[in-house]
Amino acid sequence: MNRSDAGEPLDLRFHHGGEVVVSERALLLEEGTRVNNFESVVIEYLRADRSLFINTQCCIQLNPGANPDTSGPHWYCDAVAVSIKRQAAYLCEITYAHPPTSLLRRLKGWDTHWQPLRLALERDSGIPATWPLTPWLFMPQGLDVRVKAFLATLPNGPMPTPLVTHLEDVLPWRYRSWDRGVNLEDRGQIGVKFT
Repeated sequence: MNRSDAGEPLDLRFHHGGEVVVSERALLLEEGTRVNNFESVVIEYLRADRSLFINTQCCIQLNPGANPDTSGPHWYCDAVAVSIKRQAAYLCEITYAHPPTSLLRRLKGWDTHWQPLRLALERDSGIPATWPLTPWLFMPQGLDVRVKAFLATLPNGPMPTPLVTHLEDVLPWRYRSWDRGVNLEDRGQIGVKFT
């Protein structure tokens, strides 16, 4: 349960036209308290690469507006990672859900709206249009077959094939926490492309 600084439960609802409305962000915060158990491990894994800069729970809002809940399609990406060194950006999604329904829905939405998504990241986050933007999935190895089969059903659109790093590989004792980037570059494992 999300709590205020005083430790009391936060009411994440608001009233609109006589009905109680719960924003997508509020639902994510509520869901995050249940599924965030492993997200922090992945974020630390990303941060251990000194060349990656991380924006967690980054709102990607296709249409400019004061409230993403009313402006049209938008997503709260688990993390947007930017590498100035590689001149590349990554949309990082983390799941251990089985089946990975939310992840598949997210990928379908991104694939459908890839060009406007790129423009939104350029407009709001300053990610240059010339830099590659790639989804980067963090999931258990046991989901490979299901996610690969789903990706095969997507039209051959502009969204690149996601990189995949298995949750089993991001455990803190499997890399150097002060400079993971050197380790991975030596082994060529920024992420493995699904093929």
